[in-house]
Amino acid sequence: MAQEILNQDEIDALLSSISGGASPAGSPAATDSPASAGNQAAGQDIHKKIKIYDFKRPDKFAKEQLRTLNRIHEAFSRLVTTYLSTSLRTVVHFEVVSVDQLTYEEFTRTLSNPTFLSIVSLGTLEGSSVIEMSLNLIFTILDKLFGGQGRTLDQLRILTDIEQSVISKVIVKVLEFFKESWLQVIELSPKIEFIESNPQFTQIVPPNEMVLLVTFEVKIAEAEGIMNLCIPYIVLEPIITKLTTQAWFKPKKKEISSENLLNIESKLKSVKIPVIVELGKSGLDVEEFLTLGKGDIIKLNTKASDNLNVVVNGSLKFRGRPGKKGKKVALVVRETIKDDEEALNI
Repeated sequence: MAQEILNQDEIDALLSSISGGASPAGSPAATDSPASAGNQAAGQDIHKKIKIYDFKRPDKFAKEQLRTLNRIHEAFSRLVTTYLSTSLRTVVHFEVVSVDQLTYEEFTRTLSNPTFLSIVSLGTLEGSSVIEMSLNLIFTILDKLFGGQGRTLDQLRILTDIEQSVISKVIVKVLEFFKESWLQVIELSPKIEFIESNPQFTQIVPPNEMVLLVTFEVKIAEAEGIMNLCIPYIVLEPIITKLTTQAWFKPKKKEISSENLLNIESKLKSVKIPVIVELGKSGLDVEEFLTLGKGDIIKLNTKASDNLNVVVNGSLKFRGRPGKKGKKVALVVRETIKDDEEALNI
């Protein structure tokens, strides 16, 4: 059988049709067969499903985990809003605007120099995190704490040692609310390691390491700015499975440690309760009560030889005989009242 050889014109036509996405005339692909139409539709579906993925910046947090983290920090923002509004005596707006994942290098590139950076250790989780706040907000807070109107500086600068000491106390309080908002997931022990103003000196993780970035919008009086909370993925990795809606709403049993039990027991033992010894009871009509005076005798329903009721916090618990110890009246307990006997006496 002789082999058919294409000439140059036919080769050029074939190459141009392939580059143009069309089949050459007379070829099987050019026919309007159902199989050909199905293949084209399948090819279009494949193209629609393609998603660009950057291997230099892989996503570490799933969408459900980001939603849980957003919920945690919304609770945190509400606590901080109440605290700042009370302590600064002004209207404070503090809310989450975004929860995102990016590389640490991308985070540091967005920071100005100088700025306010607090490096925080989380205690229970290994590693450090960063709290960054706009300097105009920092100086507004300081001005309010020092008795001013809450004005910021025209030209921002690095904080003095005194200013750092004052603002550190505010951050410590903020970290208490951060700990409280994370209690549903894990008990943290956040603590300030050091305060820095230059982002280049806060390399807590390698530049390409993925981090969680929570951005808060903050308004204090007339000042506006943002606060960033940066937590590396390697810090949250041990508890990443807990950052789900199911784990978030799952009821947890609170375990009481032996130390807490001893503490509760010692506090209960020091509680004072009223103890009353009843000599007896009697009944008077209104006329007898109105004519009652000094020297009158009221006859009780008990005999001199009867044991007296001892009422503890409104409940009958003991019976005993009155007597004297030293110079004070006393009582010797002769009988303990059980719960069923107490019910009968009531």
